[in-house]
Amino acid sequence: MPKYSIPIRDSLVVGHADPDGDSLSSVKAVLGHIRAGGKRAMAKVCGKVPDHLAWILPEEDLVEDMPDAEQTIILDCGPDRVGFEVVGLVLNIDHHDTRKGEHDPKTLTYVLDRCSVAAALILDFGLRDDILLVGLYDDTKFFRSWGELNKCFRLIKVSDERAHALLSACRPTRYKKALVALKSAETYWCKNRFLLAEIEESDPVVVSEVMETLFRYSESVCLIDGSGRARLRTSNEALDLGAIAKMFGGGGHPFAAACDTNGRRTAFVGLIKQQIGRASCRERV
Repeated sequence: MPKYSIPIRDSLVVGHADPDGDSLSSVKAVLGHIRAGGKRAMAKVCGKVPDHLAWILPEEDLVEDMPDAEQTIILDCGPDRVGFEVVGLVLNIDHHDTRKGEHDPKTLTYVLDRCSVAAALILDFGLRDDILLVGLYDDTKFFRSWGELNKCFRLIKVSDERAHALLSACRPTRYKKALVALKSAETYWCKNRFLLAEIEESDPVVVSEVMETLFRYSESVCLIDGSGRARLRTSNEALDLGAIAKMFGGGGHPFAAACDTNGRRTAFVGLIKQQIGRASCRERV
Protein backbone atom coordinates (compact mmCIF):
# COMPACT_ATOMS: atom_id res chain seq x y z
CA MET A 1 0.00 0.00 0.00
CA PRO A 2 1.27 3.52 -0.83
CA LYS A 3 2.34 5.61 2.14
CA TYR A 4 0.74 8.78 0.76
CA SER A 5 -1.97 9.64 -1.77
CA ILE A 6 -2.61 12.39 -4.26
CA PRO A 7 -6.11 13.86 -3.87
CA ILE A 8 -8.17 13.33 -7.01
CA ARG A 9 -9.39 16.82 -7.87
CA ASP A 10 -9.40 19.08 -10.92
CA SER A 11 -5.72 20.01 -10.92
CA LEU A 12 -3.09 22.27 -12.43
CA VAL A 13 0.18 20.31 -12.39
CA VAL A 14 3.53 22.11 -12.59
CA GLY A 15 7.25 21.49 -12.16
CA HIS A 16 10.12 23.92 -11.82
CA ALA A 17 10.89 26.56 -14.46
CA ASP A 18 13.26 25.35 -17.20
CA PRO A 19 12.28 21.76 -16.38
CA ASP A 20 14.45 18.64 -16.63
CA GLY A 21 13.42 15.04 -17.33
CA ASP A 22 12.47 14.30 -13.72
CA SER A 23 10.19 17.34 -13.53
CA LEU A 24 8.53 16.74 -16.92
CA SER A 25 7.99 13.00 -16.53
CA SER A 26 6.61 13.47 -13.02
CA VAL A 27 4.14 16.08 -14.28
CA LYS A 28 3.05 13.73 -17.08
CA ALA A 29 2.56 10.80 -14.69
CA VAL A 30 0.49 12.88 -12.25
CA LEU A 31 -1.66 14.17 -15.13
CA GLY A 32 -2.45 10.56 -16.04
CA HIS A 33 -3.15 9.65 -12.40
CA ILE A 34 -5.66 12.50 -11.91
CA ARG A 35 -7.37 11.82 -15.24
CA ALA A 36 -7.63 8.10 -14.49
CA GLY A 37 -9.55 9.12 -11.36
CA GLY A 38 -12.12 10.92 -13.48
CA LYS A 39 -11.01 14.51 -12.88
CA ARG A 40 -9.53 17.16 -15.15
CA ALA A 41 -5.80 17.86 -15.09
CA MET A 42 -3.63 20.17 -17.15
CA ALA A 43 0.02 21.21 -16.98
CA LYS A 44 1.76 24.57 -17.04
CA VAL A 45 5.45 24.91 -17.89
CA CYS A 46 7.53 28.07 -17.52
CA GLY A 47 10.88 28.69 -19.15
CA LYS A 48 12.53 26.55 -21.80
CA VAL A 49 11.92 22.83 -22.23
CA PRO A 50 15.00 21.00 -23.61
CA ASP A 51 14.39 20.03 -27.24
CA HIS A 52 15.08 16.35 -26.60
CA LEU A 53 12.42 16.28 -23.85
CA ALA A 54 9.66 18.31 -25.55
CA TRP A 55 7.76 15.15 -26.56
CA ILE A 56 6.87 14.33 -22.94
CA LEU A 57 4.24 17.07 -22.61
CA PRO A 58 2.43 17.70 -25.93
CA GLU A 59 0.50 20.91 -26.53
CA GLU A 60 -2.84 19.30 -25.63
CA ASP A 61 -1.57 18.81 -22.06
CA LEU A 62 -0.56 22.46 -21.59
CA VAL A 63 -2.43 25.60 -20.54
CA GLU A 64 -1.41 29.11 -19.57
CA ASP A 65 -4.09 29.28 -16.89
CA MET A 66 -6.65 26.97 -15.26
CA PRO A 67 -8.73 29.25 -13.00
CA ASP A 68 -11.22 26.52 -12.05
CA ALA A 69 -8.55 24.13 -10.76
CA GLU A 70 -9.31 22.88 -7.25
CA GLN A 71 -5.62 22.37 -6.46
CA THR A 72 -2.16 23.07 -7.82
CA ILE A 73 0.28 20.16 -7.68
CA ILE A 74 3.93 21.28 -7.62
CA LEU A 75 6.60 18.67 -8.39
CA ASP A 76 10.42 18.68 -8.04
CA CYS A 77 10.62 22.14 -6.43
CA GLY A 78 8.95 24.54 -4.02
CA PRO A 79 6.30 27.14 -4.98
CA ASP A 80 9.04 29.77 -5.39
CA ARG A 81 10.61 27.98 -8.40
CA VAL A 82 7.65 27.33 -10.72
CA GLY A 83 7.95 30.71 -12.48
CA PHE A 84 4.60 32.24 -11.46
CA GLU A 85 2.65 33.08 -8.32
CA VAL A 86 0.72 30.09 -6.99
CA VAL A 87 -2.57 30.70 -5.16
CA GLY A 88 -5.09 28.33 -3.62
CA LEU A 89 -4.65 24.78 -2.36
CA VAL A 90 -1.18 23.40 -3.06
CA LEU A 91 0.12 19.82 -2.97
CA ASN A 92 3.92 19.92 -3.10
CA ILE A 93 6.17 16.87 -3.72
CA ASP A 94 9.94 17.45 -3.75
CA HIS A 95 13.18 15.61 -2.96
CA HIS A 96 15.86 18.27 -2.58
CA ASP A 97 18.00 18.09 0.56
CA THR A 98 17.76 21.81 1.27
CA ARG A 99 14.03 21.42 2.03
CA LYS A 100 14.03 18.34 4.30
CA GLY A 101 12.61 20.24 7.26
CA GLU A 102 9.53 21.25 5.28
CA HIS A 103 8.08 17.73 5.12
CA ASP A 104 4.55 17.97 6.56
CA PRO A 105 1.74 15.73 5.21
CA LYS A 106 -0.81 17.79 7.17
CA THR A 107 -0.15 20.73 4.87
CA LEU A 108 0.29 18.46 1.80
CA THR A 109 4.02 19.21 1.66
CA TYR A 110 6.12 16.12 1.00
CA VAL A 111 9.90 16.60 0.86
CA LEU A 112 11.11 13.01 0.58
CA ASP A 113 14.60 11.54 0.79
CA ARG A 114 14.54 10.01 -2.68
CA CYS A 115 16.91 10.08 -5.66
CA SER A 116 14.21 11.78 -7.75
CA VAL A 117 10.58 12.88 -7.60
CA ALA A 118 9.89 10.02 -10.02
CA ALA A 119 11.12 7.59 -7.35
CA ALA A 120 8.95 9.29 -4.71
CA LEU A 121 5.87 8.98 -6.92
CA ILE A 122 6.54 5.27 -7.44
CA LEU A 123 7.59 4.24 -3.93
CA ASP A 124 5.61 6.65 -1.75
CA PHE A 125 2.52 7.49 -3.82
CA GLY A 126 2.04 4.22 -5.72
CA LEU A 127 2.13 5.58 -9.29
CA ARG A 128 3.21 3.04 -11.92
CA ASP A 129 3.38 5.12 -15.12
CA ASP A 130 6.30 3.97 -17.29
CA ILE A 131 7.05 7.60 -18.26
CA LEU A 132 8.67 7.84 -14.81
CA LEU A 133 11.61 5.83 -16.18
CA VAL A 134 12.72 9.10 -17.78
CA GLY A 135 12.83 10.80 -14.38
CA LEU A 136 14.65 7.88 -12.78
CA TYR A 137 17.44 8.11 -15.33
CA ASP A 138 17.56 11.87 -15.78
CA ASP A 139 17.91 13.28 -12.28
CA THR A 140 21.30 14.33 -10.93
CA LYS A 141 20.89 12.19 -7.82
CA PHE A 142 20.55 9.00 -9.90
CA PHE A 143 23.69 7.35 -8.52
CA ARG A 144 22.92 7.91 -4.83
CA SER A 145 20.80 4.82 -4.27
CA TRP A 146 21.00 1.84 -6.59
CA GLY A 147 18.84 -0.20 -4.20
CA GLU A 148 16.10 2.40 -4.40
CA LEU A 149 16.25 2.39 -8.18
CA ASN A 150 16.01 -1.39 -8.29
CA LYS A 151 12.78 -1.22 -6.29
CA CYS A 152 11.37 1.27 -8.79
CA PHE A 153 12.40 -0.85 -11.78
CA ARG A 154 10.72 -3.93 -10.27
CA LEU A 155 7.48 -2.07 -9.60
CA ILE A 156 7.16 -0.55 -13.09
CA LYS A 157 6.13 -3.31 -15.50
CA VAL A 158 7.49 -2.31 -18.89
CA SER A 159 8.84 -4.30 -21.82
CA ASP A 160 12.48 -3.98 -22.86
CA GLU A 161 11.33 -2.46 -26.15
CA ARG A 162 9.25 0.21 -24.41
CA ALA A 163 12.05 1.01 -21.97
CA HIS A 164 14.55 1.32 -24.83
CA ALA A 165 12.19 3.63 -26.76
CA LEU A 166 11.64 5.88 -23.73
CA LEU A 167 15.29 6.17 -22.79
CA SER A 168 16.49 6.61 -26.39
CA ALA A 169 14.03 9.46 -26.80
CA CYS A 170 15.10 11.25 -23.64
CA ARG A 171 18.86 10.91 -24.13
CA PRO A 172 20.92 13.20 -26.41
CA THR A 173 21.95 11.37 -29.57
CA ARG A 174 25.19 13.09 -30.55
CA TYR A 175 27.35 10.23 -29.31
CA LYS A 176 29.94 10.57 -32.09
CA LYS A 177 30.71 14.20 -31.26
CA ALA A 178 30.79 13.32 -27.57
CA LEU A 179 33.30 10.56 -28.28
CA VAL A 180 35.53 12.98 -30.19
CA ALA A 181 35.34 15.44 -27.30
CA LEU A 182 36.25 12.70 -24.83
CA LYS A 183 39.23 11.52 -26.87
CA SER A 184 40.70 15.03 -26.83
CA ALA A 185 39.83 15.75 -23.20
CA GLU A 186 42.50 16.73 -20.70
CA THR A 187 41.71 14.74 -17.58
CA TYR A 188 43.19 14.62 -14.10
CA TRP A 189 42.45 12.11 -11.36
CA CYS A 190 42.28 13.73 -7.94
CA LYS A 191 41.86 12.18 -4.53
CA ASN A 192 38.53 10.66 -3.49
CA ARG A 193 37.92 9.43 -7.07
CA PHE A 194 37.31 13.00 -8.23
CA LEU A 195 37.80 13.46 -11.97
CA LEU A 196 38.66 16.92 -13.32
CA ALA A 197 38.28 17.21 -17.11
CA GLU A 198 38.57 20.00 -19.70
CA ILE A 199 37.20 19.84 -23.26
CA GLU A 200 37.07 22.26 -26.20
CA GLU A 201 33.47 21.38 -27.09
CA SER A 202 30.79 23.86 -25.98
CA ASP A 203 27.59 22.48 -27.55
CA PRO A 204 25.42 21.95 -24.42
CA VAL A 205 23.90 18.69 -25.71
CA VAL A 206 27.34 17.20 -26.44
CA VAL A 207 28.75 18.53 -23.16
CA SER A 208 25.86 16.87 -21.29
CA GLU A 209 26.65 13.56 -22.95
CA VAL A 210 30.34 13.91 -22.09
CA MET A 211 29.38 14.62 -18.49
CA GLU A 212 27.16 11.54 -18.31
CA THR A 213 29.97 9.39 -19.71
CA LEU A 214 32.60 10.73 -17.31
CA PHE A 215 30.24 10.23 -14.39
CA ARG A 216 30.31 6.50 -15.13
CA TYR A 217 34.08 6.54 -14.54
CA SER A 218 34.08 8.28 -11.20
CA GLU A 219 31.82 9.10 -8.29
CA SER A 220 32.68 12.82 -8.65
CA VAL A 221 33.30 14.90 -11.80
CA CYS A 222 34.19 18.50 -12.63
CA LEU A 223 33.91 19.22 -16.37
CA ILE A 224 35.05 22.55 -17.84
CA ASP A 225 33.82 23.05 -21.42
CA GLY A 226 35.08 25.27 -24.23
CA SER A 227 32.94 28.21 -23.11
CA GLY A 228 34.50 28.16 -19.63
CA ARG A 229 31.37 26.72 -18.02
CA ALA A 230 32.14 24.29 -15.18
CA ARG A 231 29.72 21.50 -14.32
CA LEU A 232 30.13 19.51 -11.12
CA ARG A 233 28.45 16.26 -10.08
CA THR A 234 29.03 13.78 -7.29
CA SER A 235 27.47 10.86 -5.46
CA ASN A 236 29.77 11.46 -2.46
CA GLU A 237 27.70 12.82 0.43
CA ALA A 238 30.84 14.24 2.08
CA LEU A 239 31.22 16.87 -0.68
CA ASP A 240 29.23 20.08 -1.15
CA LEU A 241 29.57 21.07 -4.79
CA GLY A 242 26.99 23.83 -4.47
CA ALA A 243 29.23 25.67 -2.01
CA ILE A 244 32.18 25.49 -4.43
CA ALA A 245 30.11 26.78 -7.38
CA LYS A 246 28.67 29.60 -5.25
CA MET A 247 32.18 30.97 -4.66
CA PHE A 248 32.37 31.64 -8.42
CA GLY A 249 28.90 33.13 -8.82
CA GLY A 250 27.17 29.85 -9.68
CA GLY A 251 24.88 27.60 -7.72
CA GLY A 252 23.21 24.23 -7.35
CA HIS A 253 22.91 21.68 -4.58
CA PRO A 254 25.55 19.47 -2.89
CA PHE A 255 25.32 16.77 -5.57
CA ALA A 256 25.15 18.91 -8.72
CA ALA A 257 26.21 22.49 -9.43
CA ALA A 258 27.60 24.79 -12.12
CA CYS A 259 29.44 28.09 -12.52
CA ASP A 260 31.45 30.12 -15.06
CA THR A 261 35.25 30.12 -14.90
CA ASN A 262 35.99 32.68 -17.64
CA GLY A 263 38.99 34.74 -16.58
CA ARG A 264 39.26 32.74 -13.37
CA ARG A 265 40.03 29.26 -14.63
CA THR A 266 43.36 28.99 -12.78
CA ALA A 267 41.79 30.06 -9.51
CA PHE A 268 38.88 27.67 -10.01
CA VAL A 269 41.09 24.66 -10.80
CA GLY A 270 43.26 25.56 -7.84
CA LEU A 271 40.22 25.64 -5.57
CA ILE A 272 39.03 22.26 -6.85
CA LYS A 273 42.43 20.73 -6.13
CA GLN A 274 42.55 22.42 -2.74
CA GLN A 275 39.06 21.21 -1.82
CA ILE A 276 39.37 17.70 -3.19
CA GLY A 277 43.12 17.06 -3.02
CA ARG A 278 46.07 17.64 -5.31
CA ALA A 279 45.96 15.80 -8.65
CA SER A 280 47.82 12.54 -8.14
CA CYS A 281 48.24 11.64 -11.79
CA ARG A 282 47.23 12.70 -15.28
CA GLU A 283 45.81 10.39 -17.88
CA ARG A 284 43.53 10.10 -20.87
CA VAL A 285 40.03 8.66 -20.57
